[in-house]
Amino acid sequence: MKRIIVLAVSVLMVVMLLSGCFLFDRGEDTTPSPSESVQPSATASASASVTLKPMESSPAPSINPSSTPAPSSDPVTYEDNKIEFEYYDVAQDKTVDATVEIEGEGDVQSAINAVNDVYIKKVLGDSGIQTNSIVYKEGNIYIDFTDSIYNLNLGSAGESSVLESIADAYLNNIDGIKAVYFSVNGYDYSSGHIEFSKDEPYKTK
Repeated sequence: MKRIIVLAVSVLMVVMLLSGCFLFDRGEDTTPSPSESVQPSATASASASVTLKPMESSPAPSINPSSTPAPSSDPVTYEDNKIEFEYYDVAQDKTVDATVEIEGEGDVQSAINAVNDVYIKKVLGDSGIQTNSIVYKEGNIYIDFTDSIYNLNLGSAGESSVLESIADAYLNNIDGIKAVYFSVNGYDYSSGHIEFSKDEPYKTK
């Protein structure tokens, strides 16, 4: 009888030992198997998703070089509403007097228009001599020509005659004028035949 009790206890202890090992293995092995995949929760995905919007840069200010206002010009009055000047006529080989009537009081462009119409267009055709600006200030006329003034091809004597005609058209017809200044594209006059500084008057009264 005693032997049976000992045997039963031994069997019971073996069973308990095996059961304990089985329970231990089930409780500690929490590592997911390789076939299992870990999916992030919906909350984690929502918090990790961030949309970045590019910063809106303000446009750089544009600078317009031509926005600088042109210098103002004093009013011009032509005596007797006409423009008188002399020019050298190559065909006749002599100096010719010209008189051009103007409508109203005219403006700073009127005198050079008269020289163009009567004289220069015979040489250059319809284009004539073009200017960048003409300003009458404090008794002085400042004429800035384009390169068209260099296209005369009249030699030094003919070119000088053109400049004289333009200067006289202003000096002889505008009351109170003292001097005429010439420049080309803002620089000194330099055609290859004639050269002078834009800061010195070409002709005075």
